[in-house]
Amino acid sequence: DTDELLVSDAGVLKRVDYSHLKSGTLVPISSVSLSGDTNPVRFDDIFTSTYTLYQIHLSELAPQSDGVSVRFRYRNGSSTLEASGTYEHCSTTVQSDSSSATINAVNNDDNIQIGKDSFGHSNPSSGISGIIQVHSPQATNNYKSMHYDLKSADHDGYTLFCSQGTGAYKNDTTTTMEGFELTCSSNGFTSGRIDIYGVKQV
Repeated sequence: DTDELLVSDAGVLKRVDYSHLKSGTLVPISSVSLSGDTNPVRFDDIFTSTYTLYQIHLSELAPQSDGVSVRFRYRNGSSTLEASGTYEHCSTTVQSDSSSATINAVNNDDNIQIGKDSFGHSNPSSGISGIIQVHSPQATNNYKSMHYDLKSADHDGYTLFCSQGTGAYKNDTTTTMEGFELTCSSNGFTSGRIDIYGVKQV
């Protein structure tokens, strides 16, 4: 016994098995709304063998302090992978009041810095929004990489920034990743939302 829908085709009612209808490609896995002074923001047991691609949606994350950087680290079980020299990352940032771009490239680090060096906090429009894509976190034959597209603004909310970048955990290829954390270099996040999705193959 299966669920069915009635569909009108030129006035003729037809039955369609619900299982034949395609669902969306993004499958919700976890989410959190931030408040107070949250640092770090941790997610465990979200990366599994079910999906090879995950999306992390950031919506208006607001650091408590001006002039902070935001850092991404993988987690294995309940442990954060944060040893020196185990990550590499690079990014390009452009801003609305300048024709030049800022390039940030680091070959050995203890985190993946996402976005520009210094985020603001005091204006509602200065929140950090965008998408981080995590590739094959459960694979055992490659570095664990991610890339992102972000928008932000300075502390007064008038200068817009667009950042694109990538990073990887490069210490070994066999460690499987089960989660991640986001941290501010100083204090934490006072507001915003994070949603995590698995991406279905179609």
